[in-house]
Amino acid sequence: MGEPVRLLDGGTARVVALRTLPGVGPMWDLSLGAVHTFAVGDVQAVVHNTNCLSSYAQQGGHHIYAKAAFRGDPLYDPNQALTASDAQLTQAGAVHIGPNSVTSAQRAHFDQLADDVAAGIKTNSLQEHTRIAVQSLMDGGVPQAQARSWTAEALWQLRSWGITGPSRIPWN
Repeated sequence: MGEPVRLLDGGTARVVALRTLPGVGPMWDLSLGAVHTFAVGDVQAVVHNTNCLSSYAQQGGHHIYAKAAFRGDPLYDPNQALTASDAQLTQAGAVHIGPNSVTSAQRAHFDQLADDVAAGIKTNSLQEHTRIAVQSLMDGGVPQAQARSWTAEALWQLRSWGITGPSRIPWN
């Protein structure tokens, strides 16, 4: 009771009641491809079967949102930020570092964003960084559904910390 539950819109709700249903019945583990995160119920609570992401301090790996984007923000902790481990990336069909990797794709997308911001075409916003997070994972080999799921989980974390935007464009 009182446990926070994430909502699809980035907010939170609290568990106010628990109910045990007596008897035995079928139970299903819902997964669609590599996706384990879903919005359910009238309040669109975000639930997941497995905790695919962990903090950098726990497992290392690839920060879903580039940590350098939030350098200097007192609300951001790169060691607690959610990451996909190298093993998770490999299992998803991706590579963390090197040619054709998630990180090289991320850098190319941020270089393009810097050019677009300088030209007045785009802004350095959390929306753009979210697009880059998903696209970089996909470019590195992560299936679209998994890339979106991981990015949604990491975005929820940033919002729960009170982060509303990046402080800079990484590699620029």
